[in-house]
Amino acid sequence: MTTINTSNATQVTTVTLKPNSIKSDADTASSAAPLPAIGSKPFLSDQAKILSSLYTSASDYLKTEHMEPFPGMVKGYIAPSGYINVEKYNAYLFDKAATTMVAAAKDNGITLDKEEVLAQLKNDNSDITAIKLDDRDRKAKLGQSSVFTDLTLSDLDNMTDVYIMAKENGLNLEEAGALALRKGVQNRYGDTVQESNLYPGDWDFTETDPDKIAAAIIRLPDSITSKADEIRNKIQGDLGLGSDFIDYLLNPRLGLRGATDASLDFLSKLVDIHNKQKQA
Repeated sequence: MTTINTSNATQVTTVTLKPNSIKSDADTASSAAPLPAIGSKPFLSDQAKILSSLYTSASDYLKTEHMEPFPGMVKGYIAPSGYINVEKYNAYLFDKAATTMVAAAKDNGITLDKEEVLAQLKNDNSDITAIKLDDRDRKAKLGQSSVFTDLTLSDLDNMTDVYIMAKENGLNLEEAGALALRKGVQNRYGDTVQESNLYPGDWDFTETDPDKIAAAIIRLPDSITSKADEIRNKIQGDLGLGSDFIDYLLNPRLGLRGATDASLDFLSKLVDIHNKQKQA
Protein backbone atom coordinates (compact mmCIF):
# COMPACT_ATOMS: atom_id res chain seq x y z
CA MET A 1 0.00 0.00 0.00
CA THR A 2 1.29 3.45 -0.92
CA THR A 3 0.54 6.34 1.42
CA ILE A 4 1.34 9.91 0.46
CA ASN A 5 1.25 12.70 3.02
CA THR A 6 1.04 16.23 1.68
CA SER A 7 0.83 19.34 3.81
CA ASN A 8 0.45 23.08 3.50
CA ALA A 9 -0.30 25.91 5.89
CA THR A 10 -3.90 24.91 6.44
CA GLN A 11 -4.36 21.19 5.95
CA VAL A 12 -2.81 17.76 5.82
CA THR A 13 -3.99 15.30 3.18
CA THR A 14 -3.32 11.59 3.22
CA VAL A 15 -3.62 9.68 -0.05
CA THR A 16 -3.77 5.93 0.30
CA LEU A 17 -3.92 3.77 -2.81
CA LYS A 18 -3.64 0.02 -3.00
CA PRO A 19 -0.60 -1.35 -4.83
CA ASN A 20 -2.67 -2.97 -7.57
CA SER A 21 -4.32 0.35 -8.37
CA ILE A 22 -1.01 2.03 -9.32
CA LYS A 23 1.16 0.79 -12.16
CA SER A 24 4.02 2.97 -13.26
CA ASP A 25 5.55 2.36 -16.66
CA ALA A 26 8.78 3.68 -15.20
CA ASP A 27 9.00 1.88 -11.89
CA THR A 28 6.03 -0.23 -10.81
CA ALA A 29 7.85 -2.17 -8.10
CA SER A 30 9.11 0.84 -6.20
CA SER A 31 5.62 2.33 -5.91
CA ALA A 32 4.57 -0.43 -3.52
CA ALA A 33 7.60 -0.04 -1.24
CA PRO A 34 7.65 2.14 1.92
CA LEU A 35 8.70 5.71 1.27
CA PRO A 36 12.22 6.39 2.62
CA ALA A 37 12.48 9.21 5.16
CA ILE A 38 15.03 11.99 4.81
CA GLY A 39 15.51 13.93 8.03
CA SER A 40 12.18 14.64 9.69
CA LYS A 41 10.19 14.65 6.43
CA PRO A 42 9.26 11.70 4.18
CA PHE A 43 11.03 11.53 0.86
CA LEU A 44 8.59 11.62 -2.06
CA SER A 45 9.44 10.01 -5.37
CA ASP A 46 8.55 11.85 -8.57
CA GLN A 47 5.63 9.48 -9.02
CA ALA A 48 4.38 10.15 -5.50
CA LYS A 49 4.64 13.90 -6.04
CA ILE A 50 2.56 13.63 -9.21
CA LEU A 51 -0.10 11.56 -7.47
CA SER A 52 -0.13 13.91 -4.51
CA SER A 53 -0.62 16.94 -6.74
CA LEU A 54 -3.35 15.28 -8.75
CA TYR A 55 -5.18 14.08 -5.66
CA THR A 56 -5.02 17.51 -4.02
CA SER A 57 -6.42 19.08 -7.19
CA ALA A 58 -9.26 16.55 -7.30
CA SER A 59 -10.16 17.20 -3.65
CA ASP A 60 -9.98 20.96 -4.10
CA TYR A 61 -12.30 20.67 -7.10
CA LEU A 62 -14.86 18.80 -5.01
CA LYS A 63 -14.66 21.28 -2.16
CA THR A 64 -15.11 24.21 -4.53
CA GLU A 65 -17.76 22.85 -6.87
CA HIS A 66 -20.00 20.70 -4.66
CA MET A 67 -23.53 21.80 -3.89
CA GLU A 68 -25.06 22.10 -0.43
CA PRO A 69 -28.76 21.42 0.25
CA PHE A 70 -31.13 24.27 -0.61
CA PRO A 71 -30.59 27.03 1.99
CA GLY A 72 -33.78 28.92 1.24
CA MET A 73 -34.40 32.00 -0.87
CA VAL A 74 -31.86 34.80 -0.56
CA LYS A 75 -33.14 38.23 -1.67
CA GLY A 76 -35.64 36.53 -3.95
CA TYR A 77 -32.95 34.38 -5.58
CA ILE A 78 -33.40 30.62 -5.79
CA ALA A 79 -30.13 28.68 -5.95
CA PRO A 80 -29.85 25.66 -8.30
CA SER A 81 -30.20 23.40 -5.26
CA GLY A 82 -33.85 24.52 -5.22
CA TYR A 83 -34.64 22.74 -8.47
CA ILE A 84 -32.04 20.00 -8.93
CA ASN A 85 -31.03 16.88 -7.00
CA VAL A 86 -27.94 17.95 -5.04
CA GLU A 87 -27.10 14.34 -4.19
CA LYS A 88 -27.06 13.36 -7.87
CA TYR A 89 -25.09 16.48 -8.80
CA ASN A 90 -22.38 15.82 -6.21
CA ALA A 91 -22.11 12.22 -7.39
CA TYR A 92 -21.40 13.59 -10.87
CA LEU A 93 -18.63 15.78 -9.43
CA PHE A 94 -16.99 12.81 -7.67
CA ASP A 95 -17.08 10.77 -10.86
CA LYS A 96 -15.64 13.63 -12.89
CA ALA A 97 -12.86 14.25 -10.35
CA ALA A 98 -11.88 10.56 -10.34
CA THR A 99 -12.06 10.28 -14.13
CA THR A 100 -9.92 13.39 -14.59
CA MET A 101 -7.33 12.21 -12.07
CA VAL A 102 -7.04 8.77 -13.69
CA ALA A 103 -6.60 10.35 -17.14
CA ALA A 104 -3.98 12.83 -15.88
CA ALA A 105 -2.09 10.05 -14.11
CA LYS A 106 -2.09 8.00 -17.31
CA ASP A 107 -0.58 10.95 -19.16
CA ASN A 108 2.29 10.72 -16.65
CA GLY A 109 2.81 6.98 -17.12
CA ILE A 110 0.82 5.90 -14.06
CA THR A 111 -2.17 3.58 -14.24
CA LEU A 112 -4.80 4.02 -11.53
CA ASP A 113 -7.96 2.08 -10.80
CA LYS A 114 -10.82 4.57 -11.08
CA GLU A 115 -12.97 2.79 -8.50
CA GLU A 116 -10.10 2.89 -5.99
CA VAL A 117 -9.61 6.61 -6.60
CA LEU A 118 -13.34 7.26 -6.37
CA ALA A 119 -13.62 5.37 -3.09
CA GLN A 120 -10.65 7.28 -1.64
CA LEU A 121 -12.10 10.65 -2.68
CA LYS A 122 -15.45 9.80 -1.12
CA ASN A 123 -13.80 8.61 2.07
CA ASP A 124 -11.62 11.72 2.42
CA ASN A 125 -14.51 14.04 1.56
CA SER A 126 -17.14 12.35 3.70
CA ASP A 127 -18.79 15.68 4.52
CA ILE A 128 -19.72 16.03 0.85
CA THR A 129 -20.59 12.35 0.46
CA ALA A 130 -23.01 12.73 3.38
CA ILE A 131 -25.07 15.42 1.63
CA LYS A 132 -28.45 13.93 0.74
CA LEU A 133 -31.53 15.23 -1.01
CA ASP A 134 -34.20 16.17 1.51
CA ASP A 135 -37.14 17.03 -0.71
CA ARG A 136 -39.45 17.82 2.19
CA ASP A 137 -36.97 20.39 3.52
CA ARG A 138 -36.46 21.81 0.02
CA LYS A 139 -40.19 22.36 -0.42
CA ALA A 140 -40.61 23.80 3.08
CA LYS A 141 -37.91 26.40 2.44
CA LEU A 142 -39.38 27.29 -0.96
CA GLY A 143 -42.89 27.72 0.37
CA GLN A 144 -46.09 26.54 -1.27
CA SER A 145 -46.41 29.71 -3.36
CA SER A 146 -43.35 28.67 -5.38
CA VAL A 147 -44.03 26.51 -8.43
CA PHE A 148 -40.64 24.87 -7.80
CA THR A 149 -42.42 22.88 -5.09
CA ASP A 150 -44.43 21.22 -7.87
CA LEU A 151 -41.30 19.60 -9.30
CA THR A 152 -41.35 15.86 -8.67
CA LEU A 153 -38.31 13.80 -7.72
CA SER A 154 -38.16 12.66 -11.33
CA ASP A 155 -38.23 16.30 -12.46
CA LEU A 156 -35.34 17.10 -10.11
CA ASP A 157 -33.30 14.27 -11.62
CA ASN A 158 -34.09 15.43 -15.16
CA MET A 159 -33.26 19.04 -14.34
CA THR A 160 -29.99 17.86 -12.80
CA ASP A 161 -29.11 16.25 -16.13
CA VAL A 162 -29.99 19.50 -17.91
CA TYR A 163 -27.91 21.54 -15.46
CA ILE A 164 -24.92 19.24 -15.88
CA MET A 165 -25.30 19.26 -19.65
CA ALA A 166 -25.40 23.06 -19.63
CA LYS A 167 -22.39 23.27 -17.31
CA GLU A 168 -20.34 20.82 -19.37
CA ASN A 169 -21.06 22.70 -22.60
CA GLY A 170 -20.75 26.29 -21.41
CA LEU A 171 -24.45 27.14 -21.70
CA ASN A 172 -26.26 29.76 -19.65
CA LEU A 173 -27.03 28.10 -16.31
CA GLU A 174 -29.71 30.68 -15.54
CA GLU A 175 -31.70 29.29 -18.46
CA ALA A 176 -31.58 25.87 -16.82
CA GLY A 177 -33.33 27.44 -13.84
CA ALA A 178 -35.86 29.13 -16.14
CA LEU A 179 -36.61 25.77 -17.74
CA ALA A 180 -37.20 24.23 -14.30
CA LEU A 181 -39.53 27.13 -13.47
CA ARG A 182 -41.60 26.49 -16.58
CA LYS A 183 -41.80 22.79 -15.74
CA GLY A 184 -43.13 23.77 -12.32
CA VAL A 185 -45.71 26.02 -14.00
CA GLN A 186 -46.81 23.18 -16.25
CA ASN A 187 -47.09 20.81 -13.30
CA ARG A 188 -49.20 23.25 -11.31
CA TYR A 189 -51.41 24.73 -14.00
CA GLY A 190 -51.09 22.44 -16.98
CA ASP A 191 -54.44 20.70 -16.47
CA THR A 192 -56.36 23.93 -15.99
CA VAL A 193 -54.80 26.35 -18.47
CA GLN A 194 -56.44 26.06 -21.87
CA GLU A 195 -54.92 27.04 -25.18
CA SER A 196 -55.93 30.57 -25.99
CA ASN A 197 -54.95 33.63 -27.92
CA LEU A 198 -53.14 36.49 -26.23
CA TYR A 199 -54.79 39.91 -26.09
CA PRO A 200 -53.74 43.34 -24.82
CA GLY A 201 -54.19 43.93 -21.10
CA ASP A 202 -57.04 46.38 -21.67
CA TRP A 203 -58.86 44.20 -24.20
CA ASP A 204 -62.66 44.22 -24.00
CA PHE A 205 -63.65 40.58 -24.02
CA THR A 206 -67.26 41.51 -24.72
CA GLU A 207 -66.25 42.47 -28.26
CA THR A 208 -68.04 40.35 -30.87
CA ASP A 209 -66.76 41.79 -34.14
CA PRO A 210 -64.63 38.97 -35.64
CA ASP A 211 -62.45 41.40 -37.60
CA LYS A 212 -61.64 43.44 -34.50
CA ILE A 213 -60.97 40.28 -32.51
CA ALA A 214 -58.62 38.94 -35.19
CA ALA A 215 -56.80 42.27 -35.41
CA ALA A 216 -56.36 42.45 -31.63
CA ILE A 217 -54.70 39.07 -31.23
CA ILE A 218 -51.05 39.53 -30.23
CA ARG A 219 -48.82 37.68 -32.66
CA LEU A 220 -45.58 36.06 -31.59
CA PRO A 221 -42.43 37.65 -33.03
CA ASP A 222 -40.98 35.91 -36.08
CA SER A 223 -37.75 35.30 -34.14
CA ILE A 224 -39.71 33.18 -31.65
CA THR A 225 -41.81 31.22 -34.14
CA SER A 226 -38.88 30.54 -36.49
CA LYS A 227 -36.68 29.23 -33.66
CA ALA A 228 -39.53 27.07 -32.39
CA ASP A 229 -40.00 25.62 -35.88
CA GLU A 230 -36.26 24.94 -36.10
CA ILE A 231 -36.35 23.04 -32.79
CA ARG A 232 -39.38 21.00 -33.88
CA ASN A 233 -37.64 20.01 -37.10
CA LYS A 234 -34.44 18.76 -35.49
CA ILE A 235 -35.63 17.37 -32.18
CA GLN A 236 -35.06 13.65 -31.64
CA GLY A 237 -36.86 12.29 -28.59
CA ASP A 238 -37.91 14.34 -25.60
CA LEU A 239 -34.47 15.28 -24.17
CA GLY A 240 -35.33 13.25 -21.09
CA LEU A 241 -37.78 15.98 -20.04
CA GLY A 242 -40.96 14.28 -21.25
CA SER A 243 -42.75 14.68 -24.58
CA ASP A 244 -45.66 16.47 -22.88
CA PHE A 245 -43.30 19.14 -21.53
CA ILE A 246 -41.62 19.67 -24.91
CA ASP A 247 -45.05 19.97 -26.56
CA TYR A 248 -46.03 22.48 -23.86
CA LEU A 249 -42.88 24.56 -24.38
CA LEU A 250 -43.34 24.72 -28.16
CA ASN A 251 -47.11 25.26 -28.14
CA PRO A 252 -47.67 28.79 -29.54
CA ARG A 253 -50.84 29.18 -27.48
CA LEU A 254 -49.31 27.97 -24.23
CA GLY A 255 -45.61 27.73 -23.31
CA LEU A 256 -44.24 29.48 -26.37
CA ARG A 257 -45.99 32.71 -25.41
CA GLY A 258 -43.60 33.04 -22.48
CA ALA A 259 -40.52 32.08 -24.47
CA THR A 260 -37.66 34.44 -25.22
CA ASP A 261 -34.92 34.35 -27.80
CA ALA A 262 -32.51 33.33 -25.02
CA SER A 263 -34.69 30.51 -23.70
CA LEU A 264 -35.20 29.07 -27.19
CA ASP A 265 -31.50 29.39 -27.99
CA PHE A 266 -30.82 27.39 -24.82
CA LEU A 267 -33.39 24.74 -25.75
CA SER A 268 -32.03 24.55 -29.30
CA LYS A 269 -28.51 23.92 -28.01
CA LEU A 270 -29.82 21.25 -25.63
CA VAL A 271 -31.44 19.55 -28.63
CA ASP A 272 -28.14 19.63 -30.56
CA ILE A 273 -26.23 18.13 -27.61
CA HIS A 274 -28.92 15.50 -27.02
CA ASN A 275 -28.93 14.49 -30.69
CA LYS A 276 -25.14 14.10 -30.75
CA GLN A 277 -25.17 12.00 -27.58
CA LYS A 278 -27.99 9.87 -28.97
CA GLN A 279 -26.04 9.22 -32.17
CA ALA A 280 -22.90 8.39 -30.20
